[in-house]
Amino acid sequence: MDKVGWVDQLNMNQEDALKYTAPIFNWLKGNLDNCLNYQVYEKDVQNRDPYRNGEDYIASWEDAFLFQGFDNGKYGFLTTQIMYHIDKYGFVSTATYHWPEKKNPKLGSNEIIVRLQYKGEDCIGDVDKKGEKIILGVTEPRSYLPNEVIMLFDTEFGLR
Repeated sequence: MDKVGWVDQLNMNQEDALKYTAPIFNWLKGNLDNCLNYQVYEKDVQNRDPYRNGEDYIASWEDAFLFQGFDNGKYGFLTTQIMYHIDKYGFVSTATYHWPEKKNPKLGSNEIIVRLQYKGEDCIGDVDKKGEKIILGVTEPRSYLPNEVIMLFDTEFGLR
């Protein structure tokens, strides 16, 4: 490392510099290993894999609020991705994996968002815009989320 001047630039001794930079190289090596081991660049493997052959899974942000969403939980990890993206706007979200007593396997297997707050105010109430009771995981989120939230989600994730 000192041949290229990294130790001098980091203002560390060689042992500390290796500890500091090792995670970066390990991350890069891990990503490259994943590509090589899963044969991402092999044409015949790509042609046999439906997800690399133009048949992508298409979902919407509404699926993160529905028990049957994300193909009944098959792609339930996307709920976490939705939560991550909306949290950067100042939302505080809670899912069924945080609050397991809210799960309902009879209605579906997807992990859903069960609480959504913005600046301390709940975005999910007890009744929808028509005054009907909300059944979390079943009621369409467009019918009860505030219009501003819907517009933000549509902008961030696109329309269905």
